[in-house]
Amino acid sequence: MSAKGVLEQASSDSYPDVRTVSSEMAKLDEAYKPDSVKVGPRMKLKNLHLPGVYCSDLCEVDAVYYIEVEKLRRVLAVHEFKTPGVAPGVALQQAAKYACAAAAGLGQGGMPCDEVVVPLMVSTGVLELHGAAYMADRLLPVAVVTSATLDLTTRHGAASAHLYRVKAAEQVKRLVELVRGADASCAFFNLRQKVFPDGGGALAVPSFCPVFSENAMWAKWGVVSSVVPGGLDAHFAHLCRAYQALYLSLASPYVCFPFCVATGIESATAGSAGATALLFPNLTSAGFRCCLPDKVHVARLYVAALASAVRAIHGAGLIHGDVYVSNVMWRLPSSGGRVDIKVIDWDTVFFACDGVPQHWARRWKSRPKWRLYKQRRSENVRKAVAVRALDEFMLDTLDYVCSEDELRWQSWLAAANEECDMGQLNEALLSMQKLYADQKGLPDVGDTVAEDDGITERQGVGSLARGGLAGSDGRAASVESSSPPRRAGRKRGRSEVDSGTDA
Repeated sequence: MSAKGVLEQASSDSYPDVRTVSSEMAKLDEAYKPDSVKVGPRMKLKNLHLPGVYCSDLCEVDAVYYIEVEKLRRVLAVHEFKTPGVAPGVALQQAAKYACAAAAGLGQGGMPCDEVVVPLMVSTGVLELHGAAYMADRLLPVAVVTSATLDLTTRHGAASAHLYRVKAAEQVKRLVELVRGADASCAFFNLRQKVFPDGGGALAVPSFCPVFSENAMWAKWGVVSSVVPGGLDAHFAHLCRAYQALYLSLASPYVCFPFCVATGIESATAGSAGATALLFPNLTSAGFRCCLPDKVHVARLYVAALASAVRAIHGAGLIHGDVYVSNVMWRLPSSGGRVDIKVIDWDTVFFACDGVPQHWARRWKSRPKWRLYKQRRSENVRKAVAVRALDEFMLDTLDYVCSEDELRWQSWLAAANEECDMGQLNEALLSMQKLYADQKGLPDVGDTVAEDDGITERQGVGSLARGGLAGSDGRAASVESSSPPRRAGRKRGRSEVDSGTDA
C-alpha cells in the first residue's frame, strides 16, 4: 500500500462524484485475500445464509468475503466503501451489524464461539477504520473498533493499515480452517437441513435472537448515573475517553472494561422493554468477590494490590473518585502469591488535570475523603496531585486497619464476613473510617448538613458507608456499579450492594 491513498476523481461534468473508491480498493483487497475465499459485492444477508441479528436480512455492504461449504455460504470478513468526503465512522454501524450477523452465522454453523472473530473494515480510499465482530456470549455477537481512523495519505497511516489488513487476512485463513472443521458437527448438519431441505432451494435461515446470560456478564442498566449533568451522550463520551486512557496505561489489568453498549434490551431485571445498558463481564463467575479477605497475609496482599491499582490509575492521569470496598473485586489465584484486583464502577471518574467536577464536589464536600483532600490543598499540594486523596482515603483506611493491633484487625474482620448483610457491612466500614479519621486528626463531619440541588440531607461520616445516589424519580441508583448483580456468598441483591457506595 502506498502512502498516496485513492483520491476521488470526476468522471463527468454532470456527476463529479460518480467514481467511488470501490473499484480501486477492491483491487487492493485482492493482495490480501486468500485464494480460497470468494468476494461478493452488495450481497444481502439472506443471500449469504445469515440471520438478521441487529438488522433485517436485507442488510448489505459493499464487499463480503466468504466460502461455500456444502452449499452453505459462510461469511468471514466485511468491507464497506465510502467516498473520500465521508468519515469512515459514518458507515461503522452498517458494517458492524453485518459483521455481527456473520459472527452469529458462524456460531449457528457449529464453530466454537470463542473462535469466532470476523474482521470488518470501512475505507474511503483516504481514511480507513478497522474492527471485528465476535461472540461475547454464546448468543451475543458484539462488534468493536480495533484501530483509530488511519490516514492513508501518510506513511504511518498506510503502514498501520497494511498491518491491520495482514492481521485480518491471517484471521480469515484461520476461519477457513475452522469452518471446514465444523462441517461435521451436528449444528452444521441441522443448519444445512433447515436452509436446504431435501436438497432443494434455499429457505430462510433460522432466526437468531441475541441473548446474554447473567452468569457470563452483567448489565449496567441506564449506562451512567442520573446525577451526571450534560446528558447520556456527553457522559458516555467522557467514559469512553477515560476507558481508552486506562486501556492504554499500566492500569489496564486492574480495570473491569465493558464489552459494549446494548440498546433495546427486553429484560425483567430492567423493569421494561427497550432498555439500554453497558455490558460487563460477570466477575463472580471468574472467582472474584468484594468482601474483604479474612486472613492477615491475604489482607496484606489485598491492600498491596489495591495500592498498585490506585497508583496505576493515577499514573494514567485519572481519579476514580469512588474507591470503595464494594467497588473493588478481588480473588486469590491458585498460586497464592498475590491477589488479583479489578476496580469497578467508573461513573465518578475524572481526569486529574481537570480538577474535581462541580457536581461531584457538591456531593463529596462534607465527607471524610473531602476533608483529606482539603488538608492536602492547605499544604500547598498541586490540585492535580491533591485530588488523589479522594482515592487514597479508602486505601489509607484499609492500610491502617490491616494491622496486628487487635482493635483495628477486629474492625477489618467485621467487613470480611461473607454472611453479613449490607447494614452490618456498613457499620463495619463506618467503624474503620472513624478509626482512621481519628488517627489522621480529620475533623468530625457528623453534624454537617449539605445542600445539593435543593435537597437538604444530613451527611456525616456515616454517609460514606450509606452513600447511595437517587435518580430524579427517587429510585435508588442501582445502575451505578459495573459489578455483578450478586456478590459471591453474599445474602443480598445488586441494589443493596450499590447502596453502600461512596458516590
